[in-house]
Amino acid sequence: VIDDAAADFTNSGGYLSLYIQDLQTGDTLTRDPDIAFAGMSLIKIPILLETYRVLDGEPNSYHTQLITQTAALSGNYTANLLLGLISGDDDPYNGTDALTNAMRRLNLYNTFIAAPYDSIPREGRPLTFLTPANTRLDINTNPDPNMQTTTRDLGQLLSWIYACATAQPSPLDDYAAGLTTADCEDLLQMMTLNNIDSLLEAGIPESVPLAHKHGWIGDTHGDAGIVFSPQGAYTIVVILHRPGWLEWDESSPLIAEISRLAYAHFNSASPYPAEMVLPAQTAVPPTPTSDLPRAIVNGTAGIGLRLRTTPAGEEIEILPEGSVVLLLDDIPTDINGVAWRHVRSVLGSEGWVGADYLITDFLQQN
Repeated sequence: VIDDAAADFTNSGGYLSLYIQDLQTGDTLTRDPDIAFAGMSLIKIPILLETYRVLDGEPNSYHTQLITQTAALSGNYTANLLLGLISGDDDPYNGTDALTNAMRRLNLYNTFIAAPYDSIPREGRPLTFLTPANTRLDINTNPDPNMQTTTRDLGQLLSWIYACATAQPSPLDDYAAGLTTADCEDLLQMMTLNNIDSLLEAGIPESVPLAHKHGWIGDTHGDAGIVFSPQGAYTIVVILHRPGWLEWDESSPLIAEISRLAYAHFNSASPYPAEMVLPAQTAVPPTPTSDLPRAIVNGTAGIGLRLRTTPAGEEIEILPEGSVVLLLDDIPTDINGVAWRHVRSVLGSEGWVGADYLITDFLQQN
């Protein structure tokens, strides 16, 4: 049904990524959920979540103002102030590091922010991060190097926020000490203040609450939220991309129609055919470009990891923090008490790196 609605768009070169999850059963319906897109204002969802995590108790009036303007008015300046709050030292750049690391702790490796909104990376800081999604060779949306995400990452994060708000177990339990049910309830309530009368909103009745965050740039438009429908809540994330330029008159009606179809599914006696609905599952890796196992560079404090000709040998190149590498060996090689792995970079260079700076199980955890 959704494929039919999107046929003209996708057949003419547009990209559609979709993640829908029934929050009662956990069943998911997806279409290309592991494409890397510009993060846009959609990254404000994890910024808001991390803000509630670091706050000690209820937000004060100033923090409430920042949260409201970020959630309801999509303020970039206030989002940067929240990043400063997240950092613990009032530095929004350090806040981007904290947020990216938080997403990694949640195994959401395709979501990151390298610099605050309307800013450029500082000298000596990474310009971007390589991820499983943006290193795919089969699809490339030329996403913003400063901030990226996928519909799967956002959909999973929203489902966990819902679980937190309804006192159900989720990965947030282990990661977010200090994050309470009341925090998650307040976050979702703030997100219902985002009223734009288009995109996901246009596909559901006005009386139905929608906690969501939209985002758009010239070639990419998206909306991500939770619909509290009469017959049960569900998460829906839709991102559209057209190389060069995406017309609002094309994207807004299509996202609204996908939203309408999803609402009809959850509030109708005639659900989608069973073969269209995937069983509840954790994230799976995007279409691999090699049969070799992969690992991600982590823990270098932004400096990067040296790829060497041999263990402790000459330097070939620096692998940036977040780089994905292919593992050419089965187990680490111990040289004088130091563990090394034989790897191939995404650029094709082969060499050796310190095993302590590789996460080798991130695909299985996703």
